[in-house]
Amino acid sequence: MTVMYNLDAENTVKETAAEWALRLNAGHVVGAEHLKLQAWLDANAANAETLRRALSVLQTLDQDSSDELDVLRGQAWSSFARRNRTAALRQTLQRFGAVVACAVLGMGLYLATPSIRSNLFSTTYRTIGNEWRTVELSDGSRVALDANSAIKVHFEDGRRQIWLTSGRANFNVAKDALRPFTVAAGDRTVIATGTEFSVDRQRGDGRVILYEGRVSVMANDEGMSQWLGGWPRPKKTVALLAPGQAFSGESAANGRTDTLSANDLQDSMAWRDGQLVFDGTPLRTAIDEAKRYADISIELQNPDGRDIRVSGIYRAGDAAAFITGVTAAYPVSAVKTSNGYVLKVRPEK
Repeated sequence: MTVMYNLDAENTVKETAAEWALRLNAGHVVGAEHLKLQAWLDANAANAETLRRALSVLQTLDQDSSDELDVLRGQAWSSFARRNRTAALRQTLQRFGAVVACAVLGMGLYLATPSIRSNLFSTTYRTIGNEWRTVELSDGSRVALDANSAIKVHFEDGRRQIWLTSGRANFNVAKDALRPFTVAAGDRTVIATGTEFSVDRQRGDGRVILYEGRVSVMANDEGMSQWLGGWPRPKKTVALLAPGQAFSGESAANGRTDTLSANDLQDSMAWRDGQLVFDGTPLRTAIDEAKRYADISIELQNPDGRDIRVSGIYRAGDAAAFITGVTAAYPVSAVKTSNGYVLKVRPEK
Protein backbone atom coordinates (compact mmCIF):
# COMPACT_ATOMS: atom_id res chain seq x y z
CA MET A 1 0.00 0.00 0.00
CA THR A 2 1.36 3.42 -0.96
CA VAL A 3 1.11 6.09 1.74
CA MET A 4 0.07 9.50 0.36
CA TYR A 5 1.24 12.79 1.84
CA ASN A 6 0.13 16.38 1.45
CA LEU A 7 3.15 18.31 0.22
CA ASP A 8 1.28 21.61 -0.04
CA ALA A 9 2.52 24.95 -1.26
CA GLU A 10 3.01 26.27 2.28
CA ASN A 11 5.98 23.98 2.83
CA THR A 12 9.35 25.56 2.28
CA VAL A 13 11.86 23.86 0.02
CA LYS A 14 13.79 22.71 3.08
CA GLU A 15 10.69 21.19 4.68
CA THR A 16 9.68 19.40 1.51
CA ALA A 17 13.20 18.06 1.05
CA ALA A 18 13.12 16.67 4.59
CA GLU A 19 9.73 15.04 3.97
CA TRP A 20 11.00 13.39 0.81
CA ALA A 21 14.02 12.12 2.76
CA LEU A 22 11.77 10.55 5.38
CA ARG A 23 9.55 8.99 2.76
CA LEU A 24 12.50 7.52 0.90
CA ASN A 25 13.99 6.06 4.06
CA ALA A 26 10.64 4.56 5.06
CA GLY A 27 10.27 2.88 1.68
CA HIS A 28 7.13 4.81 0.77
CA VAL A 29 8.42 6.22 -2.50
CA VAL A 30 7.25 3.57 -4.93
CA GLY A 31 5.73 3.48 -8.37
CA ALA A 32 4.32 6.85 -9.40
CA GLU A 33 5.92 8.48 -6.34
CA HIS A 34 9.31 8.20 -8.07
CA LEU A 35 7.97 10.37 -10.87
CA LYS A 36 6.59 12.91 -8.37
CA LEU A 37 9.97 13.13 -6.68
CA GLN A 38 11.74 13.57 -10.01
CA ALA A 39 9.22 16.27 -10.98
CA TRP A 40 9.91 18.12 -7.70
CA LEU A 41 13.66 17.99 -8.33
CA ASP A 42 13.21 19.19 -11.91
CA ALA A 43 10.87 22.03 -10.92
CA ASN A 44 13.58 24.21 -9.43
CA ALA A 45 17.36 23.95 -9.25
CA ALA A 46 17.09 25.01 -5.60
CA ASN A 47 15.40 21.73 -4.73
CA ALA A 48 18.35 19.56 -5.69
CA GLU A 49 20.75 22.11 -4.20
CA THR A 50 18.92 21.90 -0.88
CA LEU A 51 19.52 18.16 -0.81
CA ARG A 52 23.18 18.75 -1.55
CA ARG A 53 23.55 21.31 1.22
CA ALA A 54 21.70 19.11 3.69
CA LEU A 55 23.89 16.14 2.92
CA SER A 56 27.02 18.29 3.23
CA VAL A 57 25.90 19.45 6.69
CA LEU A 58 25.05 15.85 7.50
CA GLN A 59 28.64 14.73 6.98
CA THR A 60 29.54 16.91 9.95
CA LEU A 61 26.51 16.19 12.13
CA ASP A 62 26.58 12.46 11.48
CA GLN A 63 29.62 12.09 13.73
CA ASP A 64 27.96 13.99 16.59
CA SER A 65 26.39 11.69 19.17
CA SER A 66 25.33 14.44 21.56
CA ASP A 67 22.10 14.14 23.53
CA GLU A 68 20.69 17.18 21.71
CA LEU A 69 21.06 15.59 18.30
CA ASP A 70 19.70 12.30 19.60
CA VAL A 71 16.58 14.18 20.74
CA LEU A 72 16.28 15.85 17.33
CA ARG A 73 16.50 12.52 15.56
CA GLY A 74 13.99 10.93 17.88
CA GLN A 75 11.47 13.73 17.51
CA ALA A 76 11.78 13.77 13.75
CA TRP A 77 11.25 10.04 13.40
CA SER A 78 8.38 9.96 15.87
CA SER A 79 6.75 12.84 13.99
CA PHE A 80 6.88 10.81 10.82
CA ALA A 81 5.21 7.88 12.56
CA ARG A 82 2.18 9.91 13.60
CA ARG A 83 -0.94 9.84 11.47
CA ASN A 84 -0.86 13.57 10.74
CA ARG A 85 2.68 13.31 9.39
CA THR A 86 2.97 16.59 7.49
CA ALA A 87 1.74 18.87 10.28
CA ALA A 88 3.81 17.12 12.92
CA LEU A 89 6.92 17.19 10.79
CA ARG A 90 6.46 20.89 10.08
CA GLN A 91 6.32 21.61 13.82
CA THR A 92 9.60 19.77 14.34
CA LEU A 93 11.24 21.57 11.44
CA GLN A 94 10.10 25.00 12.60
CA ARG A 95 11.13 24.40 16.18
CA PHE A 96 14.67 23.16 15.58
CA GLY A 97 15.51 24.96 12.34
CA ALA A 98 14.84 23.73 8.84
CA VAL A 99 18.48 23.38 7.81
CA VAL A 100 19.53 21.25 10.78
CA ALA A 101 16.39 19.12 10.66
CA CYS A 102 16.80 18.54 6.95
CA ALA A 103 20.39 17.46 7.52
CA VAL A 104 19.44 15.09 10.33
CA LEU A 105 16.55 13.61 8.38
CA GLY A 106 18.80 13.38 5.34
CA MET A 107 20.84 10.76 7.18
CA GLY A 108 18.30 8.16 6.13
CA LEU A 109 18.62 9.26 2.51
CA TYR A 110 22.40 9.30 2.70
CA LEU A 111 22.65 5.81 4.14
CA ALA A 112 19.78 4.16 2.30
CA THR A 113 20.17 5.40 -1.26
CA PRO A 114 23.78 5.12 -2.50
CA SER A 115 22.77 5.89 -6.09
CA ILE A 116 21.54 9.33 -5.02
CA ARG A 117 24.63 9.92 -2.88
CA SER A 118 26.87 8.92 -5.79
CA ASN A 119 25.17 11.39 -8.08
CA LEU A 120 25.30 14.29 -5.61
CA PHE A 121 28.89 13.73 -4.46
CA SER A 122 30.65 12.88 -7.71
CA THR A 123 33.46 14.57 -9.60
CA THR A 124 33.13 15.17 -13.34
CA TYR A 125 36.00 15.14 -15.83
CA ARG A 126 35.45 16.02 -19.48
CA THR A 127 37.18 16.85 -22.74
CA ILE A 128 35.98 19.02 -25.59
CA GLY A 129 36.73 19.19 -29.29
CA ASN A 130 40.13 17.96 -30.39
CA GLU A 131 41.36 17.28 -26.85
CA TRP A 132 42.72 14.24 -25.01
CA ARG A 133 43.21 14.03 -21.27
CA THR A 134 44.59 11.55 -18.74
CA VAL A 135 43.27 11.67 -15.19
CA GLU A 136 44.85 9.96 -12.19
CA LEU A 137 42.23 8.98 -9.63
CA SER A 138 42.66 8.91 -5.87
CA ASP A 139 43.18 5.12 -5.81
CA GLY A 140 46.01 5.27 -8.37
CA SER A 141 43.87 4.24 -11.34
CA ARG A 142 44.38 6.17 -14.58
CA VAL A 143 41.69 7.16 -17.05
CA ALA A 144 42.48 8.33 -20.59
CA LEU A 145 39.62 10.38 -22.03
CA ASP A 146 39.12 10.63 -25.77
CA ALA A 147 37.85 13.84 -27.39
CA ASN A 148 34.31 14.96 -26.49
CA SER A 149 34.11 12.54 -23.57
CA ALA A 150 32.96 12.83 -19.96
CA ILE A 151 32.99 10.69 -16.81
CA LYS A 152 31.57 11.02 -13.32
CA VAL A 153 33.69 9.56 -10.51
CA HIS A 154 32.51 8.53 -7.06
CA PHE A 155 34.74 6.65 -4.61
CA GLU A 156 33.83 5.63 -1.08
CA ASP A 157 34.39 2.70 1.26
CA GLY A 158 33.67 -0.53 -0.59
CA ARG A 159 33.05 0.96 -4.04
CA ARG A 160 34.78 2.68 -6.92
CA GLN A 161 32.20 3.95 -9.39
CA ILE A 162 32.67 5.54 -12.79
CA TRP A 163 29.90 6.67 -15.11
CA LEU A 164 30.98 7.22 -18.72
CA THR A 165 28.31 9.70 -19.76
CA SER A 166 29.67 10.37 -23.26
CA GLY A 167 32.50 9.50 -25.62
CA ARG A 168 35.27 6.94 -25.04
CA ALA A 169 37.72 6.21 -22.25
CA ASN A 170 40.49 3.78 -21.40
CA PHE A 171 40.75 2.56 -17.80
CA ASN A 172 43.97 1.29 -16.21
CA VAL A 173 42.64 0.07 -12.87
CA ALA A 174 44.68 -0.08 -9.67
CA LYS A 175 44.30 -3.46 -8.02
CA ASP A 176 42.02 -3.56 -4.99
CA ALA A 177 40.16 -6.85 -4.54
CA LEU A 178 38.04 -5.39 -1.74
CA ARG A 179 36.72 -2.49 -3.86
CA PRO A 180 35.42 -3.48 -7.29
CA PHE A 181 35.89 -0.86 -10.00
CA THR A 182 32.68 -0.36 -12.00
CA VAL A 183 32.18 1.61 -15.21
CA ALA A 184 28.60 2.25 -16.29
CA ALA A 185 27.93 3.20 -19.92
CA GLY A 186 24.41 3.27 -21.28
CA ASP A 187 22.66 -0.04 -20.65
CA ARG A 188 25.78 -1.89 -19.50
CA THR A 189 28.26 -1.86 -16.61
CA VAL A 190 31.81 -3.25 -16.61
CA ILE A 191 33.10 -4.63 -13.30
CA ALA A 192 36.79 -5.19 -12.54
CA THR A 193 39.22 -5.22 -9.60
CA GLY A 194 42.54 -4.57 -11.38
CA THR A 195 42.84 -4.56 -15.16
CA GLU A 196 42.95 -2.43 -18.33
CA PHE A 197 40.01 -1.97 -20.67
CA SER A 198 38.24 0.63 -22.80
CA VAL A 199 34.58 1.55 -23.18
CA ASP A 200 33.15 3.45 -26.15
CA ARG A 201 29.73 5.10 -25.89
CA GLN A 202 29.95 7.01 -29.14
CA ARG A 203 29.78 3.81 -31.15
CA GLY A 204 26.25 2.58 -31.58
CA ASP A 205 27.26 -0.83 -30.19
CA GLY A 206 28.84 0.44 -26.94
CA ARG A 207 31.98 -1.65 -27.41
CA VAL A 208 34.03 -2.83 -24.42
CA ILE A 209 37.59 -4.04 -25.16
CA LEU A 210 39.72 -5.86 -22.57
CA TYR A 211 43.51 -5.54 -22.78
CA GLU A 212 44.61 -7.09 -19.48
CA GLY A 213 43.05 -9.05 -16.61
CA ARG A 214 39.39 -10.05 -16.58
CA VAL A 215 36.12 -8.16 -16.42
CA SER A 216 32.45 -8.99 -16.32
CA VAL A 217 29.91 -7.07 -18.36
CA MET A 218 26.44 -6.69 -16.86
CA ALA A 219 23.17 -5.43 -18.28
CA ASN A 220 21.71 -2.60 -16.21
CA ASP A 221 18.28 -2.45 -14.66
CA GLU A 222 16.88 0.15 -17.03
CA GLY A 223 13.80 0.65 -14.88
CA MET A 224 15.93 1.97 -12.01
CA SER A 225 18.82 3.57 -13.90
CA GLN A 226 17.26 6.99 -14.37
CA TRP A 227 15.34 7.19 -11.11
CA LEU A 228 16.24 10.41 -9.31
CA GLY A 229 19.22 10.74 -11.61
CA GLY A 230 20.67 7.74 -9.81
CA TRP A 231 23.58 5.79 -11.25
CA PRO A 232 22.86 2.74 -13.44
CA ARG A 233 22.32 -0.44 -11.46
CA PRO A 234 23.81 -3.72 -12.81
CA LYS A 235 21.26 -6.52 -12.95
CA LYS A 236 22.50 -9.52 -14.96
CA THR A 237 25.91 -10.75 -16.17
CA VAL A 238 25.95 -10.97 -19.98
CA ALA A 239 29.66 -11.59 -20.66
CA LEU A 240 32.97 -12.54 -19.00
CA LEU A 241 35.87 -11.18 -21.04
CA ALA A 242 39.44 -12.43 -21.36
CA PRO A 243 42.31 -10.30 -22.73
CA GLY A 244 41.91 -9.59 -26.43
CA GLN A 245 38.14 -9.93 -26.38
CA ALA A 246 35.52 -7.30 -27.12
CA PHE A 247 31.86 -7.13 -26.17
CA SER A 248 29.48 -5.10 -28.32
CA GLY A 249 25.84 -4.80 -29.29
CA GLU A 250 23.10 -2.20 -29.52
CA SER A 251 21.51 -3.97 -26.54
CA ALA A 252 23.62 -5.37 -23.71
CA ALA A 253 21.19 -8.25 -23.25
CA ASN A 254 21.74 -9.30 -26.88
CA GLY A 255 25.41 -8.38 -27.22
CA ARG A 256 28.16 -10.58 -28.60
CA THR A 257 31.75 -11.37 -27.63
CA ASP A 258 34.47 -11.38 -30.30
CA THR A 259 38.18 -12.15 -30.18
CA LEU A 260 40.27 -9.41 -31.80
CA SER A 261 43.40 -10.03 -33.84
CA ALA A 262 46.67 -8.66 -32.52
CA ASN A 263 46.57 -5.92 -35.17
CA ASP A 264 42.99 -4.94 -34.39
CA LEU A 265 43.79 -4.83 -30.69
CA GLN A 266 46.77 -2.57 -31.35
CA ASP A 267 44.75 -0.33 -33.69
CA SER A 268 42.03 0.06 -31.06
CA MET A 269 44.53 1.89 -28.84
CA ALA A 270 45.82 4.27 -31.52
CA TRP A 271 43.46 7.08 -30.49
CA ARG A 272 45.48 7.56 -27.29
CA ASP A 273 48.39 8.64 -29.51
CA GLY A 274 46.14 10.95 -31.55
CA GLN A 275 45.95 8.59 -34.52
CA LEU A 276 43.16 7.07 -36.57
CA VAL A 277 44.16 3.66 -37.93
CA PHE A 278 41.93 2.01 -40.52
CA ASP A 279 42.51 -1.46 -41.95
CA GLY A 280 39.69 -2.47 -44.26
CA THR A 281 37.32 -0.34 -42.20
CA PRO A 282 33.85 0.42 -43.66
CA LEU A 283 33.80 3.97 -45.03
CA ARG A 284 30.91 5.04 -42.80
CA THR A 285 32.72 3.78 -39.69
CA ALA A 286 35.88 5.63 -40.73
CA ILE A 287 33.89 8.84 -41.22
CA ASP A 288 32.29 8.44 -37.79
CA GLU A 289 35.76 8.10 -36.26
CA ALA A 290 37.05 11.19 -38.06
CA LYS A 291 33.99 13.18 -36.95
CA ARG A 292 34.86 12.64 -33.27
CA TYR A 293 37.67 15.15 -33.59
CA ALA A 294 36.56 17.36 -36.47
CA ASP A 295 35.37 20.93 -35.99
CA ILE A 296 33.41 20.63 -39.24
CA SER A 297 30.57 18.41 -40.42
CA ILE A 298 31.41 15.32 -42.50
CA GLU A 299 28.44 13.48 -43.99
CA LEU A 300 28.20 10.51 -46.34
CA GLN A 301 25.95 9.95 -49.33
CA ASN A 302 26.07 6.39 -50.62
CA PRO A 303 22.82 5.82 -52.53
CA ASP A 304 23.92 2.49 -54.03
CA GLY A 305 25.14 1.17 -50.69
CA ARG A 306 28.55 0.25 -52.06
CA ASP A 307 30.83 -1.57 -49.63
CA ILE A 308 33.90 0.66 -49.61
CA ARG A 309 36.65 -0.27 -47.17
CA VAL A 310 39.22 2.26 -46.03
CA SER A 311 42.83 1.65 -44.97
CA GLY A 312 45.42 4.12 -43.79
CA ILE A 313 46.69 6.15 -40.85
CA TYR A 314 45.43 9.68 -40.25
CA ARG A 315 46.05 12.30 -37.62
CA ALA A 316 43.00 12.75 -35.41
CA GLY A 317 41.57 16.21 -35.84
CA ASP A 318 43.00 16.76 -39.34
CA ALA A 319 39.72 16.51 -41.22
CA ALA A 320 41.17 18.04 -44.38
CA ALA A 321 43.87 15.36 -44.64
CA PHE A 322 41.30 12.62 -44.08
CA ILE A 323 38.99 13.96 -46.81
CA THR A 324 41.91 14.43 -49.24
CA GLY A 325 43.17 10.90 -48.60
CA VAL A 326 39.79 9.24 -48.98
CA THR A 327 38.85 11.07 -52.17
CA ALA A 328 42.24 10.36 -53.73
CA ALA A 329 42.25 6.62 -53.00
CA TYR A 330 38.61 5.62 -53.37
CA PRO A 331 35.65 6.34 -55.68
CA VAL A 332 34.48 9.17 -53.45
CA SER A 333 34.08 12.86 -54.21
CA ALA A 334 33.82 15.71 -51.69
CA VAL A 335 31.31 18.55 -51.94
CA LYS A 336 31.93 21.55 -49.70
CA THR A 337 28.94 22.82 -47.69
CA SER A 338 28.43 25.82 -45.43
CA ASN A 339 29.61 23.87 -42.38
CA GLY A 340 31.78 21.08 -43.76
CA TYR A 341 31.76 18.43 -46.46
CA VAL A 342 29.50 15.80 -47.95
CA LEU A 343 31.36 12.74 -49.23
CA LYS A 344 29.56 11.16 -52.16
CA VAL A 345 30.26 7.64 -53.33
CA ARG A 346 30.46 7.61 -57.12
CA PRO A 347 28.24 5.01 -58.81
CA GLU A 348 29.87 2.04 -60.52
CA LYS A 349 30.23 2.36 -64.27
